[in-house]
Amino acid sequence: RTSDHVPKTVREQVCKTVAGALAYFEGVFGAYPMDSLVVATMPREFSQGFPGFVTLAHELVLERPRTNRWLNRNVRVETIAHEIAHQWWGDKVGWFSYRDQWLSEALAKYAAVRFAYTWFGNDLDYLKWAARGSWGELHEAAGKPLVEHVLDAAAALRCPAGVVLGRGADEVRKRLSGRKNLSFFLQKERRGSG
Repeated sequence: RTSDHVPKTVREQVCKTVAGALAYFEGVFGAYPMDSLVVATMPREFSQGFPGFVTLAHELVLERPRTNRWLNRNVRVETIAHEIAHQWWGDKVGWFSYRDQWLSEALAKYAAVRFAYTWFGNDLDYLKWAARGSWGELHEAAGKPLVEHVLDAAAALRCPAGVVLGRGADEVRKRLSGRKNLSFFLQKERRGSG
């Protein structure tokens, strides 16, 4: 069931994206871990996934005349996939304390990007958007970029670490410069840093 306040084309895209993400993640991560899934819009600025329930920010499903439609589409698809991925990462597999929340965010982000690349295929608009790093290579969780949580854990164990640099390489290298026992490796394809 969908709401009349959301344009028909967007409602169709949301439904197709939810179904596509569920099918894709079941193929990658295994059977959907809940009995049902409800997806609803909420009048707030962020989307969120709960066990069997995903909320999408109202802004995400509105077409804005002044904004670029393919940009809305890219953000919408990737956000929906991210929240659906939380059905596996963050809902079924959680964290011990708030300091570990970055793990579920990183796994949901990774899953969403994998889905988006599959979903859009060779769509030039999406690939250009993704190549610019529009979703941010230094995605934050719990007050700092996800990669810094990993590097802090490695440093606490006194382990050397390496960061593979791709898209956003200069920004990531600048942010992480000065850390001890850290090596950088540059990807030829520039698909992302991790």
